[in-house]
Amino acid sequence: MPHNAALDVSNTETAIHVVDKTGRAVWRGKRASDPEALATTLRRYAPDLERVGLEMGPLTRGSITR
Repeated sequence: MPHNAALDVSNTETAIHVVDKTGRAVWRGKRASDPEALATTLRRYAPDLERVGLEMGPLTRGSITR
């Protein structure tokens, strides 16, 4: 079943919320703001990941490519 994830990034931790295609919560939690830690978590809890939403804030401004 397809999954969607939302990430709320801070300097040290990222809050993650994974939902299925019906909007039902699959998993919520926090992980270190480290690419490998985030990738491992998303592979585990959202194996059929289709979309990722990223909270827009001061920490994301420099990482968005237009």
